[in-house]
Amino acid sequence: MQEILCRKRDALFILPYVAIVQEKVRDLSAFGIECNFLVEEYAGSKGRFPPFKHRKKNSLYIATIEKAHSLVNSLIETERINSLGLVVVDELHMLGEGSRGAVLEMALSKILYTSKTTQIIGMSATLNNVSDLQHFLKAEHYTSNFRPPCLRQSMTSSSHLVIFLSLASSRRSSHGTVSSSCTPAFTKYSSDM
Repeated sequence: MQEILCRKRDALFILPYVAIVQEKVRDLSAFGIECNFLVEEYAGSKGRFPPFKHRKKNSLYIATIEKAHSLVNSLIETERINSLGLVVVDELHMLGEGSRGAVLEMALSKILYTSKTTQIIGMSATLNNVSDLQHFLKAEHYTSNFRPPCLRQSMTSSSHLVIFLSLASSRRSSHGTVSSSCTPAFTKYSSDM
């Protein structure tokens, strides 16, 4: 958001699936209205190439891999690639997966080659080739074990369903920072009940 609000440049958020793009567009649209920037969907049949050039508002483009590649191509063709200040890629590990990985790699390569001022942030929970990606993206590597939503795990055994829950709780310190911890809980369901 700093890129859009403070530096007055556009941002691109690349997500792997149409449903996730639509969810993020829904979640961020009200925020965009409140903070005076546009949230534009590039998934399925949605998205305009080249995107409208807005004088007073910057855009957050939320796109699937394929639409992001098309968007990057259109920004290069219209000589507007430098208006893109930030690219965030969720599920960066898809770079090594089949044709979609190749499309993502092409889009990122074009950004790296044509714009020296665009920052790329990649996120993944399952990266195997970190050093190769660092070299390719000319990047720094940051690792965190922080996970705000706690996970729910369950198993079944004959007529019993056992659920292991981790309940999240958060506390605010005197410095204003929020820390969260997960408290384990145990529930057992039986068909005898």
